[in-house]
Amino acid sequence: MNCDMFTLKLYCAEYGYGNNPSAKADVYSYGMLLLEMITGKRPVDPQFGGDMNLEKWVRDGFPHRAHEVVDERLRGTIVDICHEGQQQASAEQKRQQLMLNNIILPVMEVALSCALESPDERSTMRDALCRLKRIKEAFLKNHSF
Repeated sequence: MNCDMFTLKLYCAEYGYGNNPSAKADVYSYGMLLLEMITGKRPVDPQFGGDMNLEKWVRDGFPHRAHEVVDERLRGTIVDICHEGQQQASAEQKRQQLMLNNIILPVMEVALSCALESPDERSTMRDALCRLKRIKEAFLKNHSF
């Protein structure tokens, strides 16, 4: 795969400033990759520009409006089962809400901790991996489909 400097800038601001690749930059790129997978959006999506970017858009919706930023292909028809006037959620709605609360939101939190602007404030790759493993283990331990 060929990557030019513009593509690298999209994934890590440090590269755009001429700094050398680093573990912290790799963590940022990993966080952005997770955000792309969760949202179905790319950093170059036309809706982003000016002060708005993928990370800020997700962070602004996290966690209370997370269902608005999750890719519809991932969430299916995730709905907030607490909406007014909704007496009883279907089994599918409950399953999707369970997936949102126990997998998607925690993974989104990991992604956001990796994609922080300041390299010193970012998670380490080890921490991100440990957190992702705990999310998986907790989900598999407590839920079966």
